Amino acid sequence: MFSLNAVDRGTGLRRCILNGLGSALAAAAVASELVLRPASRVVFTDGETPGGRATVRDELPLIELSGAPTDLGASAGRLLAGQIRPLLRLMGLHPPLIAARLLGRVEPLTTGIPDAHRLEIAAMAAAVGIPASRLERANLVVDTCCSALVRGADPTAGRPLAIGRNMDFYPAAVLGPGTMVALMRPTGKHAFVSVGWPGYAGVVSGMNAHGVCACILLNYGAHGVRPGTPIGFRAREVLEDAHDLAGAIARFSSSPVASSHYLLMADASGAAVCWHDGQRVHRHDLDQRGWLACSNGGRDPVTRQAIDDRGRCLRSLATGAPADPMRTEAWLRRAMTASYLRGINTQAMLFVPEKRILQLALGTGIRAAALNHWIDLDLTQAFAGAPLATAPLSRLPPVPDPARHYTDATPASDHTASGASSHPGKAAAVAADEPQRERTPANTSR
Repeated sequence: MFSLNAVDRGTGLRRCILNGLGSALAAAAVASELVLRPASRVVFTDGETPGGRATVRDELPLIELSGAPTDLGASAGRLLAGQIRPLLRLMGLHPPLIAARLLGRVEPLTTGIPDAHRLEIAAMAAAVGIPASRLERANLVVDTCCSALVRGADPTAGRPLAIGRNMDFYPAAVLGPGTMVALMRPTGKHAFVSVGWPGYAGVVSGMNAHGVCACILLNYGAHGVRPGTPIGFRAREVLEDAHDLAGAIARFSSSPVASSHYLLMADASGAAVCWHDGQRVHRHDLDQRGWLACSNGGRDPVTRQAIDDRGRCLRSLATGAPADPMRTEAWLRRAMTASYLRGINTQAMLFVPEKRILQLALGTGIRAAALNHWIDLDLTQAFAGAPLATAPLSRLPPVPDPARHYTDATPASDHTASGASSHPGKAAAVAADEPQRERTPANTSR
């Protein structure tokens, strides 16, 4: 449905037509939310059960689970049954999942879910009172039309590596407010944080206790599915097992993956996007300038760069990034306002692996996540064993002067040094002022 977002829109009449079609799709996504949101409304509350705890702070649900696979699943089911049921009804209507069932692709994929994670899903389903097969099917949905930009570390300047990411997923009106941050402590594995939803046992975006990050991006050049581990569960295996980027890539490459979608992986010192084409694993690292852009379109095999509209937009923005390390986070938040997909920008986030920092914004179809306020969550103490509920959390204001959106700009213009060509002077002033903004402490709600 949204493969339009991976094509080159070009210039002139072609660009006008494709932009118009994109606007129509975004409008349809927003309109459908009027029906879907009331029927699938998700409300989080504080709660506690053996092996699990839920706390809502500044409207952000923080979930903490620990134990063996069956313990993780049972605790999640007891804590989140009221949230899992409406989301499961919604995902049962998801077009890619319906198509996969009709084409007979679901069963081969479910057999590729790792045994430990299948046990977790089964225990979760039992606690909720639903068939395990139904929850397994919902865990196979991968429709994340995302974009990401990594700025490499500069130890001399004191600038840590940082990842900016838009997570675009339909329907945003349900999945944005239904987002939770889950800290998982699986027995015998690394603790990790996943930005996901109730009932989802895989990982779409996450970071582990060693600062290893993993983020899925749909690859529209992918050629169907094949026997192997579904990529959401391969991303989880990476976080559970890897100490660093080298280990993450080795884990990704250790056995077949069921699709050719991209997995962006990073640690404090480097980043790479990898995908499996059914024959071998491809890997593109930070370029010579220390940047890596990725979206859902193709990648040049020679330059190893993203070559679709959003990829070029992010690469162009990178040429004007400030040298001051104090501005990196604010600049990346602003860069995300250029590459989100209208109508489905469910989440926008930043990871800073060295500092174990997650910054997260949530959206709906009407209001893009990248344009909303952000929550800054310091996970250092939680990864060291402290409760996630007590992790330092603060609210950051919305980006005051968003960058020009990639659909509003022509390929040869706009994405220059300021990041918003319509007001370059104003953008420079905003970039200079942003580091001085204080983070507003957020009070615990409910």
